[in-house]
Amino acid sequence: MLRAIITSIAFTSLPVMAGAQQADLLKALQIDRVMTVMAAEGMKDGQQLRETLLPTIPATRWKAALSDIYDTEEMGQSFEATFLAELGASSGTTAPMLEFFASDLGTKIVTAELDARQALLDDAAEDRARLTVDEMQAKGDPRLGQLQAFAEANDLIEMNVAGALNASFAFSRGLQSAGGFDAAVTEQDLLSEAWAQESLIRSETEAWLYPYLVTAYAGLTAQELDAYTAFCRSSEGRTLNAALFAGFDDMFRTISYDLGRLTGRQINGRDI
Repeated sequence: MLRAIITSIAFTSLPVMAGAQQADLLKALQIDRVMTVMAAEGMKDGQQLRETLLPTIPATRWKAALSDIYDTEEMGQSFEATFLAELGASSGTTAPMLEFFASDLGTKIVTAELDARQALLDDAAEDRARLTVDEMQAKGDPRLGQLQAFAEANDLIEMNVAGALNASFAFSRGLQSAGGFDAAVTEQDLLSEAWAQESLIRSETEAWLYPYLVTAYAGLTAQELDAYTAFCRSSEGRTLNAALFAGFDDMFRTISYDLGRLTGRQINGRDI
């Protein structure tokens, strides 16, 4: 299992030009669409959660409750507050980030990444992407080496595993707060339970990541992908990557906690 006043405060703590650049950067990164796609992913996972743990709960009622949790406006506000704070605390400037992602190549990349995440919401599309990766591995396709270099430049495996572990712990805390456990559990118990899932989370992350990368960057030339990887390895690229993961981590911890509370209330037969 991977909020507008706060944003306004974040902007006013920075010079006017920096705030304007950050607003333009958020636009270039298509954060509004990011939240829409992530909400759709969350709704899909949430429905699978109901089918696994709460099959007697009416799907329409559960969907309405999930919609409150995956509110794109609140998700965006939560993400932006942390993201902008992280950027503001860094010693670098957002200008090179904006220059890259506002360029034709940057726009092409962001759009392709979001198109890929949306496409992989379809299980059949994900299966096809996994098959493509298997075929590329069998042929020794050098493109996989490029994608591996990109993943390593952004520390995608470790950062996603860490985020998923934090979300898992937050879900268990939410479940605990709603009395969703049969016996009393301590915070250490919850931490141990989360860490026990590390190997599974890692394997699932690796299994999803390369089909996604293959899908997202299918339209990039080798030179374009190398240029993207080079930007990600730069100090500005690393700063941006860290700020993105920090923003998403805070956002998903809140979502996961709320989802755990919702689940716990249902386990106890309380109205959602």
